[in-house]
Amino acid sequence: MSFNDEGLGPPLPTSTTDRPAPERPRPSPRLLKVRKLIERCYADPLSAGRMARHAGFTATELRRQFAACYDCTPEAYLIACRMRAAEALLALGRTEHNVALLVGYTSYRRYLGDRQRHQRSQRIAAGEAALREFLQR
Repeated sequence: MSFNDEGLGPPLPTSTTDRPAPERPRPSPRLLKVRKLIERCYADPLSAGRMARHAGFTATELRRQFAACYDCTPEAYLIACRMRAAEALLALGRTEHNVALLVGYTSYRRYLGDRQRHQRSQRIAAGEAALREFLQR
């Protein structure tokens, strides 16, 4: 089971133009392997190089193919997985410092920065969706 299958994946960037979005290529088994690694090991120190080696890619090739299939980089997907886990832990009453360590951050400051960027991107995506809905009326 993956996060996107349950509607929990990172918000997919959307366009506000009228043209239809181009179809994304189907992910290869190697890309699925990377995605599962991220979902399973989000709390581990995963670099682009480590993720790429896991599936037999170069880091650049992995970023390019992952972005083409999932509309985000592997690093952005890793952050989204960490943020989902952090939200669940915060809902259970854990402290932010504790949560930062549990989801894979070695620096509380880095966690806060990623969290703010993630929340901002979610608000932007929600605003674009509301604007599209309004314009379609």
